[in-house]
Amino acid sequence: MKPYSLTLAGLLAGSLLGTSCLAQTVSGPTLLDPGAGLSQPDSADPLYVPNRFELVYAEDAPGAGQRREALVDVLVTVDAAGKVGRVKVLDGFHDPGVRRLVENAVKQASFNPATAGGEPVAFENLELQVLQRGAYPPGITADMREDLAKLADELAEKDFRGAERRIDSLLGRKAMRLFELALLNDQLVSVYMETERVPEALLASRVATGRSPAVQPSAEEQAASPDAVYPDSFLPPDLYVDALRKRVVLSLMNNQIGEARQSFAELQQAAAQAGKDVVVTELQPQMDKVETLLASEEPVGSAIRLIDEEWSYTMSSRRTFGVTGLDGRVDAVDVACGDQPIRRLPFQNDSEWRIPDSWGQCDLVFRGKNDSKFVLYEYLN
Repeated sequence: MKPYSLTLAGLLAGSLLGTSCLAQTVSGPTLLDPGAGLSQPDSADPLYVPNRFELVYAEDAPGAGQRREALVDVLVTVDAAGKVGRVKVLDGFHDPGVRRLVENAVKQASFNPATAGGEPVAFENLELQVLQRGAYPPGITADMREDLAKLADELAEKDFRGAERRIDSLLGRKAMRLFELALLNDQLVSVYMETERVPEALLASRVATGRSPAVQPSAEEQAASPDAVYPDSFLPPDLYVDALRKRVVLSLMNNQIGEARQSFAELQQAAAQAGKDVVVTELQPQMDKVETLLASEEPVGSAIRLIDEEWSYTMSSRRTFGVTGLDGRVDAVDVACGDQPIRRLPFQNDSEWRIPDSWGQCDLVFRGKNDSKFVLYEYLN
């Protein structure tokens, strides 16, 4: 008998969350007013992304037109009245000035409060993302070019510790553009793979393939660089295709089947636009095997480890999940489905639950103690 069969038998014989899990669901806060300093497309806008904001500078802000682009992830606590309390800035791409602007802006936002059983409740660790783009066409400055040449030498000489230190230093000191953020994270993918840190490589790959369709430089900034092109992706088309290919492969290596399918669909579109269909052809046999697996009754198991107190998992076509083998502490599962409010489910080891069809395609974000581990299974519906 295969190990997953034993696990499944244990799950079925033990405690199942089933609909009781959904009965305890907390419906997360929804934005009421972003306040001064933040903007977001209307929810009916095709560019709308839940909980993603653009940082808006005052017209007389110092350094206008020359400021650093930014990507800031924050965790906030929204109280039962919909007011923002604690604001925790996570690692991101920003300078101290942008950090202060983001913190002050987020504190002014107001929300419709989270609810449980129809009653308003406080909601901790709501994740928001704030982006700022400037009038910077993708490209490498002369200063960065010298450092990237040294980085290439370190990678060629297999000095991965030195390469990682250089990348960290560049991200903290010299990198000014989201293009450079993505490019350096694409190099981190190689460092992490060579040092056998596959989950970290996937996280770096997610940054490298970042997009910001709802956030573009202002008209005034674009007028200052009339020949510049600002793609939705942080990387220009050719590099974006290569980075997406890596993300598909890394998703498969981590058994993140849903993420592999989603990234492959994005790759197909990007490769067609860039004239690089050969990349899709090379990966098609592996993706065909994924579809065959999903059509079978075989469970798909993924070893999950929380990094920076969370792990994001994109569901596949399957909607029934089981967890087992917990080592550490996982507090909750945030379920993000399209433009719907985040739903927070309690986490219970050795349990099984199903995401209702009506919720649509969802991402699961597991939150808890750093380095906590468990196995997540997807079962045929």
